[in-house]
Amino acid sequence: DSASVLFYQGNPGVSLVYFEDDMLPNPEEKTYWNPIAFPADTAFTMMVHAYYAQSNNYNPSLIGSLVTTTITASRSVDTDVLFNCPPLGAGKNYKLVFRKGSGVSGKNILVLIDSETNKIVYRQEFSAK
Repeated sequence: DSASVLFYQGNPGVSLVYFEDDMLPNPEEKTYWNPIAFPADTAFTMMVHAYYAQSNNYNPSLIGSLVTTTITASRSVDTDVLFNCPPLGAGKNYKLVFRKGSGVSGKNILVLIDSETNKIVYRQEFSAK
């Protein structure tokens, strides 16, 4: 039995890199793998890529520009994360999203959500490198 996980790709976004130490094969041309089926009823790990690009609001002053550049650099995320997925229910559909918290650096949280109920199944905070 299996369950499917949809990886939310936007800004912020998350995509699958590999599952249980197995790299994904290169897809055929015009192939889009999302959602992806995973084994049900057993915990597993997968490497995901988390991405967030903080918009750089232009500030004409030198000090404002330095502050904006510092905030943009501290909030932006472009890193791989080992996600410890809990057991998924057979036949169920989930989505994995990356949520960027507020504040200067903001918390980085991967959130697994049951697609039918929209309830959070699991959260995992991580630090950006």
